[in-house]
Amino acid sequence: MADKLVVNNGDVNVTAGDIKIADNKKLICGAGSDLQIYHDGSNSYITDAGTGDLIIASSVLTTTDINGGTIDGVTIGGSSAGAGSFTTLNTSGSVVFNEAGADVDFRVESDTNANALFVEGSSGNVGIGTTSPATALDVNGSITVSSGIIHSGDTDTSLSFQTNGMTATVGNENAIKIEPGTIVFNEDSLDRDFRVESDMVTHALFVEGSSGKVGIGTSSPSARLGVNGGISSVGNSDLPAFGGFNAYLAGGFSSPDVGRLIIGDNTGWKYHISRRSSSTTTDLVTFQDNGNVGIGTSSPGATLSLFASAGSTNGITLQASGWPYFGRIGMNGTSGGDQYWTANYNVATSAVDSASYYSTYIQNSALWGIIAFGTSSAVNTAPTERGRFDSSGRFLIGTVAPLFDNAALVVRGISGVRASSIFEVQNSTAAFAQCQFINPNGVIGSISTNGFATTYNTSSDYRLKEDWQPMSGSIDRVKNLNPVNFAWKGDGSRVDGFLAHEAAEVVPEAVSGEKDAVDKDGNPEYQGIDQAKLVPLLTAALQEAIAKIESLETRIATLEGGENHG
Repeated sequence: MADKLVVNNGDVNVTAGDIKIADNKKLICGAGSDLQIYHDGSNSYITDAGTGDLIIASSVLTTTDINGGTIDGVTIGGSSAGAGSFTTLNTSGSVVFNEAGADVDFRVESDTNANALFVEGSSGNVGIGTTSPATALDVNGSITVSSGIIHSGDTDTSLSFQTNGMTATVGNENAIKIEPGTIVFNEDSLDRDFRVESDMVTHALFVEGSSGKVGIGTSSPSARLGVNGGISSVGNSDLPAFGGFNAYLAGGFSSPDVGRLIIGDNTGWKYHISRRSSSTTTDLVTFQDNGNVGIGTSSPGATLSLFASAGSTNGITLQASGWPYFGRIGMNGTSGGDQYWTANYNVATSAVDSASYYSTYIQNSALWGIIAFGTSSAVNTAPTERGRFDSSGRFLIGTVAPLFDNAALVVRGISGVRASSIFEVQNSTAAFAQCQFINPNGVIGSISTNGFATTYNTSSDYRLKEDWQPMSGSIDRVKNLNPVNFAWKGDGSRVDGFLAHEAAEVVPEAVSGEKDAVDKDGNPEYQGIDQAKLVPLLTAALQEAIAKIESLETRIATLEGGENHG
């Protein structure tokens, strides 16, 4: 069919009405049918099928869908990207690339980066500086953020940036804060656990938020530090090759001095503390798996064994046997080296249970409530009790029972050398207060010595006294005293003295106790007398007698003088 309207030269002017072209009928321009405009019944098309560019001479494109062809050499809606770049694209509405939703990539190129911005058509992933984004946004290079990154679906979760610092916030809680030299977890001090997981252990490191306890290998530490497994910390290479230990701790930076704590099962002991000096290891403390503890020895033979340095003759052993021994300390030293004895001394029966003995013992009896002290007079002889604290708190020396209940210290002399001496105080020959008696008022008496004599003192300072007056009637009072010579019932020895109750009627301050007094059990409570308290009375009586004598002497001298003049 022939063309209806062909214009080879000149213009076609339409001043009124429209030029109507039916669907699928084209307005074709160019010698080679280069430009075609038509409508197919559904869509309208402007097709540039010839050479050159399609140039739309307008500064604004409004609601324009471009599918197919190129703009400045870039393929739009095609299957592959073309060469070239956009120069300027201005729009006041929407610009849609690939509105049909085809598997078409989108790429923006800069002068130095061919993939400054890339949208992968198949996945929708966006790449910056990469054509193979692995995630929704994949950036090959650095990201500059002025304040922070906020989770789109949870504004309480973010990553914020400060000057020289950053904070990771989760659920509106500052979970991690990083500053120069510092990384803080749980900055808000909330009850939040902290956990570090390895490929084998889910709680390689664990901090319990509620208590602050730290667990290694455990999520429920029962102490400040709970470790599920062994501990190994070695700070020096100059160490022996120990094996089979659950834990080995060593301190020190260089040979030869290294301090060690070994916890394990080697050679029959559990805990071991040693010191290494000049390549020699010295055992300091050893805890055996049977409960024995050795100080200065790695093979303690008792619950507690203490050994001094080599060459010393001192040793201590603490040994606990069954009832009724109740824990005794045995001490022994010999010239042949450190020894300890294994016999048991029963304070209840005063018996030794084997042929070898402690030379000294201290025994606490829970049954009788006493602490007893005993010594042996010779090697391999049964020890003898020398003293004890009884259940009433009394300290008894040389006896096991006091004669009176109210005595706090009871001392009984021993036979042999110095048999008459119960209590000795040895000091220099200078004047010295060997004993002082003190109450809340201060020192009220003392026993003092010098190089040759002993003085018994009682309080007499004038500053303690008031209202002092001369004594009178002293001779009459002395005349009321009844000095007698008597025999002691105990041994029949005779001495001069007073009967206490009679002396109390004249000088009551010289006598203690009451006449015929007894204790709660009916035992006599005997009176005593301090005869030194009689001295003031005797002195006053003597002064009165001297005054009378001197008066009589004066009268006699006067009488004798008168007779001579007569």
